[in-house]
Amino acid sequence: MSQITIPQAIELAVNHHQAGRLHEAEIIYRQILAQEPTHPDALHLLGVLAMQVGQHEPAMGLIRQAIAINGSVADYHCNLGYALAAVGQTRAAIESYRRALAIRPNFAQASNNLGNALRGAGELDESIAVLRQSLKVQSDNPEALNSLGCSLRASGRTDESIAAFEKALSLRPQYAEAHNNLGNALREKDQPEPAIEHFRQALAIRPEFSEVLNNLAGALEEQGKFEPAIETYRQAARVNPELVTAHVNLGIALLRQGNFGEGWREYAWRWHKPGREQPIWDGQPLDGKRLLIYAEQGLGDSIQFIRYMPLAAERGARIILQIPKELNRLLKDIPNVANVILDTETVPEVDFHCPLLNLPLVMGTSMDTIPANVPYVKAEDELSSRWRERLQPFKNSFKVGLTWQGRKEYTNDRRRSLSPGVLEPLFKLAGLTFFSLQKGAQRQPQGLVQQLSMIDWSDEFHDLADTAALVNHLDLVISVDTAMAHLAGAMGKRVWTLLPFVPDWRWLLDRSDSPWYPTMRLFRQPRVGDWPAVIERVISELKCLI
Repeated sequence: MSQITIPQAIELAVNHHQAGRLHEAEIIYRQILAQEPTHPDALHLLGVLAMQVGQHEPAMGLIRQAIAINGSVADYHCNLGYALAAVGQTRAAIESYRRALAIRPNFAQASNNLGNALRGAGELDESIAVLRQSLKVQSDNPEALNSLGCSLRASGRTDESIAAFEKALSLRPQYAEAHNNLGNALREKDQPEPAIEHFRQALAIRPEFSEVLNNLAGALEEQGKFEPAIETYRQAARVNPELVTAHVNLGIALLRQGNFGEGWREYAWRWHKPGREQPIWDGQPLDGKRLLIYAEQGLGDSIQFIRYMPLAAERGARIILQIPKELNRLLKDIPNVANVILDTETVPEVDFHCPLLNLPLVMGTSMDTIPANVPYVKAEDELSSRWRERLQPFKNSFKVGLTWQGRKEYTNDRRRSLSPGVLEPLFKLAGLTFFSLQKGAQRQPQGLVQQLSMIDWSDEFHDLADTAALVNHLDLVISVDTAMAHLAGAMGKRVWTLLPFVPDWRWLLDRSDSPWYPTMRLFRQPRVGDWPAVIERVISELKCLI
């Protein structure tokens, strides 16, 4: 250091830094700071280097020191924002990016980072506005176009997002992230083949891009190419052993094929996420100790896996079951459970805990040991009696309950739900009375029920206990893959479940029955989106019943 000036030392360190020689750069930055402890550029650049190697907390401390010395440098604020975003402090990151832009209004990187942070905070409209404004200044910025595409896609404007990704790629054809994002947008438009092409282009640029491998596997699944999908998920997990989504998706794919041993283990990776408490009960005898078992996913999942309560009780557990309020009346008196609490209530002190869908792993469930004794869910006697009286006018009719749509918030709802108009051929059959089990008026077009000659008492369903009381008196439930199918199956009622071409894992492949529900039959799409063919089969089977 004695032979060169500090500006020369900074220049040399930056050259090392930009060339990837981080150790050499760090030595020089620290030598500069040993000589001049308040040198803001050295503090800032050493912070950037720390951020690059994942040391975000030290990075923030160094960059904050630089800002305290000279707060007028936009790069300092922008890089502080980047470090804050990396540790999940999104709001603070947004403020840092705004400070950078206040100093340098046309700072493209800060605008892009701000747009991304706003998207992460759920402020999609503002994110889009910031990125569009940035593109007015610099219209040929592929990073801003890619970020804009991500925000548009997140807001449901998939067609616009595709246009943004395509423009980014026209400017930078070797942009792996944009190829990946375009592939995901095309998957949402049910275009798996062009999506696969873009995923492959991304991998040609970055062969070990694990997120792309994971997405490619998903697109292959959507085409029914299950074996190649599984191998691609495995490849993604090999490339990045900590990529949770690859492990979880591999688990789902294996479970769909009936490979329960490895499937449950991989599926359990869904708990390897920051901020989630690790489930600690591994099935050991509990000898009266308190075990919290809690619902973790949808209502249907809870109904399906509540069957494990007797098995957990056999291990000596004193079970405290935590469930959403929609299931409270239905399950509050379930056997083998000491106490039922809502997911909004404070959890009492317990000795062990376990998420509901980990119980098959804990119990070592195989295809041959699925606990499938039904019914294990029953309707309340008083509610059931009321519906029996209500249904007296229909006692000589074959009574069928219908559910055609699930929660629209579910990521795969567009594939599992069907347009109610597809059901219309069912109503041409004589001797049947149809009852809508479809909860939520917003899911039913105006006049639909009257048009299809369906009885709709769903406004009287306050929760699934009310629904179960009506289902108890029906001859058949026909449902897409929703909680209603699980409810009817758990009650031991005859239920026909309508499945998309690529079904959820629990329905397995190439079979018309379910080992989980003995009274259930499965009706599968023969091709992607072919609900009319499913309804034709349903009509054919209905004719055999009436």
